[in-house]
Amino acid sequence: MPCRRNVNVEHVVRVFGTGLTETYIANMIEEINKESLAVVTWGRKQVQQKMMMAMTRVGLKVGGRNAKLFTDIKDSWRLDTSEPNIARIYEICYGDYEGEKAKTWSLNLEAKYMWEMRLEYNSKSKNMREKGGIEMCITKAKVDMVNKVWSKKAGTSLVLSLKGETGLPAEMVAERKREKVMIEKNEGKACRRDGAIFYLKIKVRKMTNEGWSVCHFRRLTKCSNRHACRKKEYGKCFTRV
Repeated sequence: MPCRRNVNVEHVVRVFGTGLTETYIANMIEEINKESLAVVTWGRKQVQQKMMMAMTRVGLKVGGRNAKLFTDIKDSWRLDTSEPNIARIYEICYGDYEGEKAKTWSLNLEAKYMWEMRLEYNSKSKNMREKGGIEMCITKAKVDMVNKVWSKKAGTSLVLSLKGETGLPAEMVAERKREKVMIEKNEGKACRRDGAIFYLKIKVRKMTNEGWSVCHFRRLTKCSNRHACRKKEYGKCFTRV
């Protein structure tokens, strides 16, 4: 059950085998795409509920009043990027999904969805962290909802990893290499990040003629009380648009 792209003939043959008729393949492609969309839609609602509960928990404010709507999270981020508010936004977007205690959040939601829909897998992987199709769709749903918080126009966001970023300063290149080495040691599989470290990404300006944008990265450390962040440094990054 792909969650990031539509199903194709190769995917259906890999799952159901060869010797399938064109009609059967077409029907399966349509059915799986519909199922994937249904899971992602369900997952978005679940994640939105969790984010709004976190919003209340951290006492998020927007324009001097208590935040009540999901859109208030984005408005609060747009109006206030002070370090205390960065900590609140981090807790809302990532607090329930990062760390040892929260690492099974998507697996738990997968189980909830399958129980509600009376579904079960034909076979279960021996590796408990090898995500099933439903769990991958739920992870995609979380990414979708978090991305709704960031303002594309302002270009300011919180990121958990430097993976894929180019033109980083030397001190941050070392951190990205460390992430790469950890993945290589894990035989190419994703490894858990240091949950206490994240980055404030600020788009400074966009040079459309040259096809590049200029970003600053500030390395932050989450404090134990979850209400403050310690900044380490700024780093300038040139990223191709």
